[in-house]
Amino acid sequence: MPRKVCLVQGQDHRGLPLIVCVQAATLFEAAAAGLEQLHQLGGTLSEVEITVHEPGTRSKVRPEQLAKWLSQRDSNDNIGVQALKRRVRELLSRSELGQILGRKS
Repeated sequence: MPRKVCLVQGQDHRGLPLIVCVQAATLFEAAAAGLEQLHQLGGTLSEVEITVHEPGTRSKVRPEQLAKWLSQRDSNDNIGVQALKRRVRELLSRSELGQILGRKS
């Protein structure tokens, strides 16, 4: 199982929140690792809340690629894709970047 980044939140003896970050493959592994770290920080051994963060994805997009995607008219573009392109155009229209990309397409 792949390990995921998890935030584990518990409380100190005053009831104030404590949060630690652990890597775990399962919920119970995250709970155990989080409880251990929280205990080392003065946390109480009580219920913890765990937030799992999926592995991130890093992508690179050149302005030319964005302009090309926006200018493509594809009959397979469904309503969702068309709406997304309108939204991206709207965002770009508010900035100088939109004018620059508009000249390239």
